[in-house]
Amino acid sequence: MDAIHLCLSLAPLPYLSPAFSTLRYIWLSIEQVQTSKWQLEALAQSIAQLLQALDEEYMAGRLLQDKTAVPLAELCKFVAYMMP
Repeated sequence: MDAIHLCLSLAPLPYLSPAFSTLRYIWLSIEQVQTSKWQLEALAQSIAQLLQALDEEYMAGRLLQDKTAVPLAELCKFVAYMMP
């Protein structure tokens, strides 16, 4: 994309270079959004696995609600903060 931008800046067509710069900015923004989406999907999958493991431990009687209530509440606050 940088080579195209350089060529367009040398071209005699007015406004073509700024238009390409705008397109490039939009393109990079879309790529960043896609990366964020993948990261959020990975986070959601990790949280689901964690909750499944906790549920299994609760059902097996190896975890007590009194000892895990505070960490779970903190996890809920963190997830709520990360996903407005």
